[in-house]
Amino acid sequence: MTKPKLSNTAGLFTMFDHELLEQAKFDHQHTVLNHGENQRVAIHHLDNIVLPILQKIEFVQAVLKCKTPIVKILTVKQHGLTDRFFRKFAKLIEPLMQSFFELLHAYTPPEIEPGVACLAFDHARSQLTQDEFNELVSQGVGSSHHLEVIQPFVDDLLHFVELIKSYMNDPKVKKKSATKIIIVKR
Repeated sequence: MTKPKLSNTAGLFTMFDHELLEQAKFDHQHTVLNHGENQRVAIHHLDNIVLPILQKIEFVQAVLKCKTPIVKILTVKQHGLTDRFFRKFAKLIEPLMQSFFELLHAYTPPEIEPGVACLAFDHARSQLTQDEFNELVSQGVGSSHHLEVIQPFVDDLLHFVELIKSYMNDPKVKKKSATKIIIVKR
């Protein structure tokens, strides 16, 4: 039995095709209701299966597009007080971090055939140790006075990103992606 696709755009994702990602989001948020000659469009939230898949793709795309480190630690000097430390995310990554906790816990159902970007995210997550996973889940939240609280999260997030990039740069994955691009262009 073949696995179902999310929609007619699901199998057409290329890594940098932002328009197709936006079209898939639009398709899954709008339902056309026909009643005779009357036609209405219902707008609804993405469900808990489709949304994480699309967000994983968006995260991987942002990681691959980002030319600077996706996160760094900023030190704020305060006169007469202890220094404070803050996480600073790259512009492409910052809005995606709001859903990062949910993405770490979202698994693609076996009846859905995920694309390469979703597989990259899932593979990178599977390569994390339990301590790394727990640190990413915590998102380095804690005292901003102690670098030891924030640094492990930053290190583990950078490691997670390297795992994604490593997966995407694997020659087998690149060949599979190139084959899909050729099929889409036909």
